[in-house]
Amino acid sequence: MDLKLDGKKVLITGASQGIGEGLANAFAGEGCHLHLTARSAEKLDALKRQISSEHRLEITSTWPA
Repeated sequence: MDLKLDGKKVLITGASQGIGEGLANAFAGEGCHLHLTARSAEKLDALKRQISSEHRLEITSTWPA
C-alpha cells in the first residue's frame, strides 16, 4: 500500500518489540526515515540492522543510559 509517506520522518517509541517494532517495519516499508527509541539497546540495535538490511533509509536511535 502506498500511503505517500516516502521521505517523511517518523519517531517511534518502544520500537524494540511488539507494536513499536511492527510500526517501525511498516513505516520503513513506506520509505520513511526512522528515529527509534526503546529501553533495550540490544533489541534496538538488532531491529536497526534488520531494517537497514531490507531498506535504504536513515535510521537513528536513542535509549536511556
